[in-house]
Amino acid sequence: MKSSTIPLYACFGLALCANAGAVDLSFSGFFDGDVAGYHNQDTTSKNGVDYQANHEMDLTATIKLNNRVSVDLYATTYTVSPSTGGTVPAQGSNPYDRWTGFLYDGVVATMQATPDLKLRFGDLCYTSGQFNYYGYKRTNVYAVGLKETGFRGLEANYKGVSLAAGADSAGIYRAYGAYDLELGKVSAKPFGLYSRDESDESYQIRAGFDGSVT
Repeated sequence: MKSSTIPLYACFGLALCANAGAVDLSFSGFFDGDVAGYHNQDTTSKNGVDYQANHEMDLTATIKLNNRVSVDLYATTYTVSPSTGGTVPAQGSNPYDRWTGFLYDGVVATMQATPDLKLRFGDLCYTSGQFNYYGYKRTNVYAVGLKETGFRGLEANYKGVSLAAGADSAGIYRAYGAYDLELGKVSAKPFGLYSRDESDESYQIRAGFDGSVT
């Protein structure tokens, strides 16, 4: 998803709601990081190894308006670039340019329309099929399997069947579908993603299967 500085009005609105006691406000987050060493004959280090420390941290503020409606506001910080981001300062990297500050990363409104139907609208993000990524922590740049895909649109989930459609900031139209299956201790989700770029009239279709065992 496209990131920009967190709008001041969003922060002010969160603080106002919390002080007024009109809604339930909660926070959650996710952190992923690694440190890796790479053998490089052209390195300036004495032992011939370059080191990188990469990370991504995602924070979510959830505003629960009532039992049916809630709003999630997302922020993120991550390694700046695959070539210079994360390189330790001792090997020539500027420590102030390695990572971003906290950036606005989207907002999603969720409504439980009926006991079986849930609607979501806003900056939707899907990571189905993404099981590993390398170096640069922002998965829309490098990922093994299906990359992280984000777009602004509407999603409907009915009894485990999800359908979503919208467009991203580059004007690429996307449609996503998935079905959640619970088979005892095994969770499985077949999914598909359709993308169409009107600028060159090209399209892509991706499909896969995501599963886990508890």
